[in-house]
Amino acid sequence: MFSSTTTVSTLFFSNKFLNHDTGSPVDQNKTSCVLHLANMTTIPQTPPNKLLFTRPRHAPDSHTSNTRAKYLIFFIPGNPGIIQYYSVFLKNLHEKLAHGLKPRVDVLGITLAGFECGASEHQDVRNKAKKFPLSIDDQIDFVERTLRDYTEPDTRIILMGHSFGVYIFMEMLRRRQSRLKTTGHVIGAIGLFPGVVHLARSQGGRRGQQWLAIPGLAFLLIWLARALGLLLPTKILQNVIRALSGYPDHAVRTTVHWIRSRWGLQQSLHLVREELIRITDDAWDDEVWGTDIHMLFGEKDVYVPEIERDALISARAVKSAVQTGSTPYFEIAATGIPHDFSIRHNAPVAEKVDIWVRKIISQDEA
Repeated sequence: MFSSTTTVSTLFFSNKFLNHDTGSPVDQNKTSCVLHLANMTTIPQTPPNKLLFTRPRHAPDSHTSNTRAKYLIFFIPGNPGIIQYYSVFLKNLHEKLAHGLKPRVDVLGITLAGFECGASEHQDVRNKAKKFPLSIDDQIDFVERTLRDYTEPDTRIILMGHSFGVYIFMEMLRRRQSRLKTTGHVIGAIGLFPGVVHLARSQGGRRGQQWLAIPGLAFLLIWLARALGLLLPTKILQNVIRALSGYPDHAVRTTVHWIRSRWGLQQSLHLVREELIRITDDAWDDEVWGTDIHMLFGEKDVYVPEIERDALISARAVKSAVQTGSTPYFEIAATGIPHDFSIRHNAPVAEKVDIWVRKIISQDEA
């Protein structure tokens, strides 16, 4: 949930619920919207639906001729689930990991189903005969299939997500106990501003429920946003979004693509409704929490209720240590970094994640 309606977020709801915080060789037929970003200095304006940051073969410290990295960081976005909101963050993180870390680490981020932009919009899901908008379980299925496409039996995977994306990977870890069909091995997970407990009790959740309770209002706002997206020239629409939100260019461009995507706004609204009902108590057992999990919470996060957050941290820090001998690591960012960190606060979060990734890999290599 990062700004679950960035245009019904930016234009109307102002960041989700009126809040204004501000590899293996790739099958080209399957991934026509994948962008490989190796040593790139700019992010293209036409958004691909997947971003793969990989070290080029000729890099000085690329000690293997294999085109596949030993380690893969697999990033799952929040809601709206468009990976371009995180392009600067993922680029910063990959650049940091390229220095002084011997094993090669690729970073793959994906757009959630229904939020796709571009010519191959929806191809992955439509091939599975799904109907839009998709449920949370449909999204988890989609993410699992995508992860399976990019892994081999010996791939070492670090799952990473933001907000609702953390909920998705926690559910994936739960499924792993019975039927998660990834071909690699999950060695750890990193949650950024995780929306995993009682969304409806948060400030943003309460505000969202109030708006959703007004009959027809959400659909009216979506219709108005779509109309503006279709009628206004791109430059004017970008200026409107920039004036209302104060977003930097990469977020403004991404918001325009979201408004103009076929299902993006409806998909966001559908997920918000389900998240408010489904995200309640800690739903995962000790085996899930024992997966070398690191979580970064915001000090004042409008989408994470503080009482429930603190209760989760206290309970899991004790229970997991007793039951599994492994304690998940929780940290509360006391630096004023907002929930939607990827808009303006990419560098400090990338620095924190860089430390955690190195720690997870070091423990795996030991």
